[in-house]
Amino acid sequence: AVIFAVLYLPHAFILIQDLSLIRAYDEIGSKYIAAIDNLFSVPYYNMHYGDISKLSGWTYLAINFAILGPIKLLLTFVGIENKIAIYTAIRLIIFSIGLISTLVFYSIAKHLLANKLIAFCAAIFFVISPVGYKLFYLLQPESTGLMFILLAVLMLLKFIAQPNEYKLYFWGFVSLVLAVLS
Repeated sequence: AVIFAVLYLPHAFILIQDLSLIRAYDEIGSKYIAAIDNLFSVPYYNMHYGDISKLSGWTYLAINFAILGPIKLLLTFVGIENKIAIYTAIRLIIFSIGLISTLVFYSIAKHLLANKLIAFCAAIFFVISPVGYKLFYLLQPESTGLMFILLAVLMLLKFIAQPNEYKLYFWGFVSLVLAVLS
């Protein structure tokens, strides 16, 4: 978790000043930021309003809406229109999704490999791999799908170890459904 934070947390605070700056660096990410902004215009939470939100990323957009809703409401009551705070929050959400994915991946590796050192090396490889870079540095809704797939695998591995715990099976199934909607 510390290595993940060292590698990816500083990037939550750069390229957040302006949407055109974000667009110049990450075109797909800027489209998702615009789609998140569109969720807060009338009619609220309309996934069919934006070009990209019609097609994919529904779980990712719903998570952003649920977390950014109170922040936007607070900023509106205070009378502040601060896009930098919103863009930073969006970047911190993707960082949190990546951190959860990394911790869950480590738990899966520890469960399957039964050696903490090898599981730690596998988690390091997961963090520094090109897939990790693309999903946790750039704004990609596929990171949400990966997080829920990993959570489903972990829940199902725990269910295999404890077959009478049907809650684990249920939460594994819910995670798979959320992964499909990502």
